[in-house]
Amino acid sequence: MKYEERGRQNADVRFETIRSEKVNFGRNNFLEVARKRGTTSEGTKEFISVSRGY
Repeated sequence: MKYEERGRQNADVRFETIRSEKVNFGRNNFLEVARKRGTTSEGTKEFISVSRGY
């Protein structure tokens, strides 16, 4: 399969946050752990997102 063929056919993705939790640590730092759902015309996938903030 060529590299160009492996790309998404439709870039229209809608994200929905199912649940999110913020965990503070250190001084002025936090982690956000969230369960999200991505929906495209081809289907739906759920995933876990981890973000760090300060």
